[in-house]
Amino acid sequence: MTAILQSPPPGLIDRFVVWVGPMATVLIVVLLRLILSDDAFEAVAMGEQGVVELGTFAVLLVAIGCGCAAMVHTTALRRWGMVVMTLGAIYFAGEEISWGQHLFGWETPDSFVAINDQQETNLHNTSSWLDQKPRLLLEIWVLLLAITPLVSTLRNHEFFFARGQLWLCAALTIAVKLPERTESLFGLHPLLAIRLSEIQEWMFAWVFLAFLYWNLQDAQCRRNEVTGSA
Repeated sequence: MTAILQSPPPGLIDRFVVWVGPMATVLIVVLLRLILSDDAFEAVAMGEQGVVELGTFAVLLVAIGCGCAAMVHTTALRRWGMVVMTLGAIYFAGEEISWGQHLFGWETPDSFVAINDQQETNLHNTSSWLDQKPRLLLEIWVLLLAITPLVSTLRNHEFFFARGQLWLCAALTIAVKLPERTESLFGLHPLLAIRLSEIQEWMFAWVFLAFLYWNLQDAQCRRNEVTGSA
């Protein structure tokens, strides 16, 4: 029976990626909501080129880098998984900034104006199959990551149900939307008026980063293990 490789103890980068960064994300947005007026908060935090959008894009860029590096170091089977996850991060990052339109301000082509709800050069505003449905699949995956420690029968499924502290990042991502779900179910109003779906997207980006970084670390450990035993 093949022994399961044990991950090294989490270091500072691991902790930052898995829970310090995601927690800081929530705290930054809450702080901005408390100190800024409604209009200023929308402009600074929630608007195009705002803190949330650019923060989400920046985290995804790092995640893409980790995914590309993991492809080089991992096994053939896992490499396909890294390809899928990295392509997902690329799609997410591109759609977040409308493939550069929010940064460079080009005019939307007529072909997109005709089919895009917000007249932007992105795909997720053209069909629910490119927006809500992929998001639902992403939420299900993150939920599975969050409940991994509670499901002992999955503890050895290291790729799709990553071990370690990744569940913390996933659990925070699910929890951040709970006030909004509570409002819709029970009619309770959140204390702060924040579009939590936008914050959750930033948290999704952290999950991508944590997952791809964790798999990169795992791949490097496996390579070192093989090199050391050679």
